[in-house]
Amino acid sequence: MTTSLKPFLRWLSALFTLCLGLVTQPTARAATNIVLAGEDLQARINAAASGDVMVIQSGAYGGAIAITKPLTLVRSGAGDLQLLGPVSINTAGAVAVSQLRFSDAINIEGGGAVSFSDCLVQGAIGATGGKLNMRRSEVVGGMRLTNAALTGLRLTNRIEVTAFAAPNSRIPLNLSQCTFEALLSATGYSLSVGYSKLYGFRINDGEATLVGNRVYYWDSGRTFSNETVSGYRSKLSLYNNQIRAVVVTGSGSLMGLYLESCNAKVVNNTFDINCVGSHQSICISCSGIASSVVIVGNILKPHNAAGNNVTVQRRLGFEGRIECSYCCFPPGRLSDVQFLASLETEPGYALDGTLEVGSPCRNAGPPDAIFNDRDGTRNDIGFTGGPLYNPANFTTDNPMAFWLDTTPRKVLKGVNNTIRVDAAAVAGQ
Repeated sequence: MTTSLKPFLRWLSALFTLCLGLVTQPTARAATNIVLAGEDLQARINAAASGDVMVIQSGAYGGAIAITKPLTLVRSGAGDLQLLGPVSINTAGAVAVSQLRFSDAINIEGGGAVSFSDCLVQGAIGATGGKLNMRRSEVVGGMRLTNAALTGLRLTNRIEVTAFAAPNSRIPLNLSQCTFEALLSATGYSLSVGYSKLYGFRINDGEATLVGNRVYYWDSGRTFSNETVSGYRSKLSLYNNQIRAVVVTGSGSLMGLYLESCNAKVVNNTFDINCVGSHQSICISCSGIASSVVIVGNILKPHNAAGNNVTVQRRLGFEGRIECSYCCFPPGRLSDVQFLASLETEPGYALDGTLEVGSPCRNAGPPDAIFNDRDGTRNDIGFTGGPLYNPANFTTDNPMAFWLDTTPRKVLKGVNNTIRVDAAAVAGQ
């Protein structure tokens, strides 16, 4: 059995861009402008030249702020630097902001590159065109992107994030070690999400690669849909994700992964779908036409006291191909597809989803060497199996994941391939 490395290489490409491309350096001729507390910040911005650095003393600055030229804004002093009014950024150049607190909304236009580092945005961010880079920042009011690229490293969002572009525009949206506490929904984008915590994910008319994420859905005051992860007319690759859903009220179907007219590879994930009442628990549901879905090495555990438990569902009218192999699911679960070389038994995992010592899923995944665990042993079924599982990638102090920004490379199937990377470490990354 073989599988393509293209989604993984694309994911690596996006992450390297993330780690090395977030810092915007001022030009060599840039002047440094010192802004003291109590000064008119907008007047000082107006007087600055393109490319200047604004070093702003800590304090609160009122009024609306408009930035229409390339600038770098940084905080001076140990206290908070807070902009109380709305902020608009409209320039084709680069704007970098570091260690600022924004009390109101931020609107970004003009097609330039805007970078936020160590910032808190209490309002919403709206961006049209251009590129948005966010590192170690928090957005309380949500984000709405329209044809705008996003790169996020350790970014926290408190409410829903939406991204809109024409179908299959493939505008990049790259996230690593992020936390999204509400639905992340994108249309027309190409998403690469690694080692992040999500509360619902949806891609329409685009493509997405999800690696090593923890994706949760529950019904306690949060209403997204009954699909924890969903794709519509898209291409998806899921590796080493832990997908859990809990619903205690209502009716209908609760799905870990819903695919409509999608081509998908679902490899080494753990689905734990738990609901009560009249809900039907479904790990993976496939519908639509012209679809190809490959499901390999997954733990599929739907559980419902009423017995409405389905591992893989082929919905009425589905036209396509579903291949399932080397999976594990508890006895008595329903399925609309045939499983090859799979285990019908309790998977045996701890509360955090990691396999217990005597779990039957250990060394029971696909036997091909390309699927081997990082220690060289045979693949473990579930999200802890395979070469991409590395819990160190979740940490902030010792991130192991990085992205490679490169042109597409040809690799030969069945032989070792070497891709040389020349890169330097960047402080703070």
